[in-house]
Amino acid sequence: SRWVCTQIIMATNEERPLKIAKFIMIMRELWKLNNFNGVMIVYSALNNGSVSKFVDQALPVLPSDVVDS
Repeated sequence: SRWVCTQIIMATNEERPLKIAKFIMIMRELWKLNNFNGVMIVYSALNNGSVSKFVDQALPVLPSDVVDS
């Protein structure tokens, strides 16, 4: 969880939406593999107070296939 947060926070403004999209896609693959512990780790990182503001900013920029579940 801390590593995911660090990856998003340390990314540049241009890279950040791509990293967020990458982790959302990883979370979906973990769900398909029934790895719910991994899903919760990524989910909690994306909902971290320091990261969630970046996620909110990135959601309008992300492709629709990443945002739609």
